[in-house]
Amino acid sequence: MENKNFFTTTAWIITIVLIVICCCCFIVLAGGLGGLYYIGSQATPFAPVSTPFNFNFDTSTPTSIPTPVEITRVPVENIPTDTLKTLETSIVPVNDLRDLACRLENKCNIPETLPSGPYKGGDKSQFWLTNTDNHESFQIKATLEYVTDHAYFWVEDSVKYDQGEAKKLVDTF
Repeated sequence: MENKNFFTTTAWIITIVLIVICCCCFIVLAGGLGGLYYIGSQATPFAPVSTPFNFNFDTSTPTSIPTPVEITRVPVENIPTDTLKTLETSIVPVNDLRDLACRLENKCNIPETLPSGPYKGGDKSQFWLTNTDNHESFQIKATLEYVTDHAYFWVEDSVKYDQGEAKKLVDTF
């Protein structure tokens, strides 16, 4: 008896859920159709609008040739040379980053760095890298794979790469 009651109750629940779903679909459909009807009744049919501009251009051959515009310039001897004299007499300091840091940001006593090269292909070195996503610094080992007059191309030892593509990249650089 209980078993029959269980199936009857389950059937009633499923029937009620299906009726609710059908009602929701009907409401959505009726709302959509009502919305379309409302929008259609509000829209006015397209009618050409007259423009206040006259676009009837005269295509006949011109009777006279327009005179060219003449540009007048100040003679070179009348141009003031104050800025040129100021630039010529100014002493521009060498772009020394250590000196700039000391003068502008009061960060003095920065040790001078010396170039570590020249390197040749096949040299190995360690580098510190920083992952900017999580600000984690770590060290890697790399090999110098390609050298030009202007660039060294280092590759991490665990990375596989195409030598031809690397050469093309560095030569383009």
